[in-house]
Amino acid sequence: MTPRRGRSSLALAAVAALLVTGCGASEPEPVRDPYPVDGSLPVVDTSGLQLPTPFEELEVVDPGWTSTPQYADGVYLAAGERDGVLEFTAVDVYGDVLWAA
Repeated sequence: MTPRRGRSSLALAAVAALLVTGCGASEPEPVRDPYPVDGSLPVVDTSGLQLPTPFEELEVVDPGWTSTPQYADGVYLAAGERDGVLEFTAVDVYGDVLWAA
């Protein structure tokens, strides 16, 4: 083997090693199928707010959405970022989380 061929083989091996290690560290694959959510949404402190009288005794919850919610048939749906992944959450009119994806 000539010195020139040895250097090119070494360079090729170094490039291949960089490509393999660079491609190995990828982001985790997000869950794309809806899954049930255990637990409830965090309750918002409304002591400094003036809610309409019919709503004064109700709990106000924060689903953590960053997009405008859509509503149909008693279900609100919107997205928020969770651990660097966009997560869609469906919440019923009583504030119970139905599912997330």
